[in-house]
Amino acid sequence: MTTTIEIPKNWRASLGSFSKAIDGSVSLNFSESGGSNCDNSCKMKAKGCYAIHTEKMKPSVATSGERKRVQGVVQTCLDYINQLERLRDNTIPWIRFSTFGSVQDTLTQTQKAVFTKLLIECDRVGEHIHFPVETEKKRKLYQSLCDAAGLQIVVRISAQTLTKYKRYLKQGIAASIVFSTGDNKKQRLVNAEIFAHETKTIVCPAVKSTILKQDKVKCGDCIACSVPSLNIIYPQH
Repeated sequence: MTTTIEIPKNWRASLGSFSKAIDGSVSLNFSESGGSNCDNSCKMKAKGCYAIHTEKMKPSVATSGERKRVQGVVQTCLDYINQLERLRDNTIPWIRFSTFGSVQDTLTQTQKAVFTKLLIECDRVGEHIHFPVETEKKRKLYQSLCDAAGLQIVVRISAQTLTKYKRYLKQGIAASIVFSTGDNKKQRLVNAEIFAHETKTIVCPAVKSTILKQDKVKCGDCIACSVPSLNIIYPQH
């Protein structure tokens, strides 16, 4: 998936949409899922990643992610900034970074400057922002950019084990985890709710409503992932 591809002359990275969020929400992606931007330590990369599965069914999504990675983070950020600058303040109800793929784990000074400008634009036009990453190195890097710019954006780490999740909670680090204990979706939900009670965290209402086939809760209806003081459990589904 990480083979270099040619980019059409007039191609530009476009703000994405995703069905799990309320109307008007956007996603900002920087690579294909399972590619070189996705760290090998992510437990979902080898098995169970919904994004990799989706891209297999929709190759155009993977192609778009590859093009963004190949053209580079600076140009991709500039493409996004150009679109966001046309919008009024608080126009977008929910902004999600990396619905597909992930961000780089290192940035040059130039890349940091442009990514910071993107973060500032997202903060201006977005009511709520979800920025997940899969490693501690990425969390520190991108959170430092947010903090240096005086932004209240939280970069949320996706814990790879229950032990690490509990450690992040003790350290006051915003975290989430994919909970996979259980033989089926409903059993994983039950077990996740027990674990959430034990750790004083919450089960993702969007995932819960999907598993129980209740009235659908979408990202933006629930804003937990954008709140620094909340920690989230996603039952694998």
